[in-house]
Amino acid sequence: MFAFLYLLSLTVASASPIHLKRQTTTRSPDYSGASLLSSPDGTAINYITAQINVPETKFVAAEGSPGTTQLSTAWVGIGAGHPRSGNGIIQTGCSFFNDGYQDLYTRCWYEFFPAKAQYFDGFSPNTDDTLLLEITRVNPTTGHAAITNLNTGEAVSTDFPAPDDGTASTGPDADWVVENPQGTNNFADFQVQFFEGCSATTEGGEYVWA
Repeated sequence: MFAFLYLLSLTVASASPIHLKRQTTTRSPDYSGASLLSSPDGTAINYITAQINVPETKFVAAEGSPGTTQLSTAWVGIGAGHPRSGNGIIQTGCSFFNDGYQDLYTRCWYEFFPAKAQYFDGFSPNTDDTLLLEITRVNPTTGHAAITNLNTGEAVSTDFPAPDDGTASTGPDADWVVENPQGTNNFADFQVQFFEGCSATTEGGEYVWA
């Protein structure tokens, strides 16, 4: 459902970084973001986090007639910046839907790509809520996703396995992404959508601000 990306571009908040590994950036009609393409100590990246504010999406009239569902998605993940070659992407995020009449809803999910995304049932944050997104690479074939609504205290989390096709995560990189997962031009205008507190931790204990 949510395809991986290779090079990304995004303005993110940062504090005095221990390691800053932003790479060459690109832009696309379908995505933007930031990617830490290599571990600073050579060990696997096993944890990534960021905060997002649920945006007030705007319907893009040039991209479709009212009644056509548009969406944007914000997610954090481990493994999206490398060609697959059997490497899976562990990710969690939220999708923001708009049909041209009103903001329909926000749905949050987790995924061990190339398996399909699974939604967290009953977790529906509101516009302007601040969400903490966290992904842990428990081992090469198990991910752990957690999302906390910092406004309400509501939280969801789960462990989830790699698909049964030999896919595993080697933890090669960390990624913070906003995209249109439909792969079409129906991309809801998410206004000022940004990440804060972007960081990752390696298996060797290095803490990285992106």
